[in-house]
Amino acid sequence: MKLSTIAKSSLALGILTTGIITTHAQSANAAESFNSGVQIINKDNTSLHSYYRQAYYEFNNVSGTKKDNQITVETDHHPLRIQLPQSELNKYQDGPVSNIDVFAVREYNDTKLPSIGGITQNTISLKDDPITPKISLRKSNGTGIFTDDVHLSIEKQNVSLKELDFKLRQQLVEHDGLYTNGYKHGNIFIRMKDNVRHDIDLSDKLPVSQMGTVIDATQIDHIHVEMKS
Repeated sequence: MKLSTIAKSSLALGILTTGIITTHAQSANAAESFNSGVQIINKDNTSLHSYYRQAYYEFNNVSGTKKDNQITVETDHHPLRIQLPQSELNKYQDGPVSNIDVFAVREYNDTKLPSIGGITQNTISLKDDPITPKISLRKSNGTGIFTDDVHLSIEKQNVSLKELDFKLRQQLVEHDGLYTNGYKHGNIFIRMKDNVRHDIDLSDKLPVSQMGTVIDATQIDHIHVEMKS
């Protein structure tokens, strides 16, 4: 089992559920990397700003046990509980579950609640380099319209919408001012090559019903982000 670790030793380690160690901590200089000016968190977006800045956890090619609506994964530290969205309940039978990737965060800022969704099958390995879909950003406020490109690497073919949403929003929060200085809402549009589109509302967390959605990252045509004040 491989536990991805990107954490600075100077940062305090967090705990998930019954004691999972934080694996992707955020840099203390993250705000400075976006802008040397003062960033004021929007009053209406405080919880979203906090949620999408927290550390996340990744476990690759692990096994677990499903019982009712939860899968419990054994890690090097403590068991990790994952709640399955309603749409994913029939994907796994009760009993042993193997060859899965897990992307997890603390939900509702509570260490005792299980993470939700974020489970994908680890059955297809990438033959080439990480997938880097084209991502365009359009920011609009009272002073004008600004456009830019966003870079995001996807390390696996099967990726959950939860992981894609979280990593992309975290980057927008840290480097593009999402939820600060008036940028309160907007959308993420993920367009697939078969013209299917996944829409995400930036004014709220990803709905639980979408946290288990899995997409083929090699079939992403492009992603467009709209940030508005």
